[in-house]
Amino acid sequence: MWPISKRSKRERGLSLVELMVALSISLFVLYVVSNLFIATKGNTRLQAGVSRANESAQISTERLAREIRHTAYIGCPQLGDPASGAHRAVRDSLEAGGSPSTYSISQDNAVRVLASGEPDAPPSMVTGSPAIDVVHGANYGVHLVAKMADRGGAIHLTGDPGLDATGISNTNGFPAAIISACTESSEIFEVSRVQSNPWRVVPKNILRVPYTIDSRVMPAARTQFFIAPYERPTDERSTFAIFSRTMRRDGVNWNPPEAIAYDVRSMNLEIHIDSDGDYQSDTHLNFGTTYDPKQVVGLTLHLIFETPSNVRGTEGQRVARPYATAINIRARVS
Repeated sequence: MWPISKRSKRERGLSLVELMVALSISLFVLYVVSNLFIATKGNTRLQAGVSRANESAQISTERLAREIRHTAYIGCPQLGDPASGAHRAVRDSLEAGGSPSTYSISQDNAVRVLASGEPDAPPSMVTGSPAIDVVHGANYGVHLVAKMADRGGAIHLTGDPGLDATGISNTNGFPAAIISACTESSEIFEVSRVQSNPWRVVPKNILRVPYTIDSRVMPAARTQFFIAPYERPTDERSTFAIFSRTMRRDGVNWNPPEAIAYDVRSMNLEIHIDSDGDYQSDTHLNFGTTYDPKQVVGLTLHLIFETPSNVRGTEGQRVARPYATAINIRARVS
């Protein structure tokens, strides 16, 4: 058995100084680990926000590019002889005595860049930014069963042309369709009636020619893209989004705008101009510059996306990601 004096010395435990040193070391380690965890969490959150901005950029530009590339498309890669410039022609085919169609496709309105306050501009668009207005045919078409009996007769089709004539009237408007024989003739016309079993459409006015079995019928589409305010959830402040809106099949009214990309800071563009008729862009004009719509052969979109407002960089600012893409209009370039 140890002497009492030695046993008491072995069982006395840590001194106050030793305890304070151990506690200080523990707090320091906890501080380092906590900061590392917070920094890792913040970096992960930042990377997720940047990825979200990149995804929004890719999704929105792909959708815009798809619509803009098809501007002035009416079922043919080209119309007539390219040497004569016919492959860049767009036909507004309504008869002189017929009702004008909102969907009428001409070289002046196939693609337009609108500023806020202009006629046809979306009322909710942000002042100072552009709205892109494009018109084209659908990406499919239904062939005729037989040649038309006459220019104003019914057009008999092999299937559903994708047209809806429900509730049409002189007040509500008439759905617009495109009939295309490519090298012979192509035009846009208003539809007064659609019937199934068998499928046929009846033009509101007479057409240019009685079309043959090689022709196709498809709906006409008009779409606008623009930036407008977007209300975010309560944990994020309101921001801007890219919206699209399409004209209804009545050819008069617009469907409600649909947000297709969020956290957008700004949208700008350059207009590609072919001034010498060689089907190649030779001039780029900034938005707001006067241009000839007949000479527009493409656009370059300049978009800036940013992380959500609750995701900040090292300096406390939202991280911005610029994005640019050039888009050629296929019906207007060689």
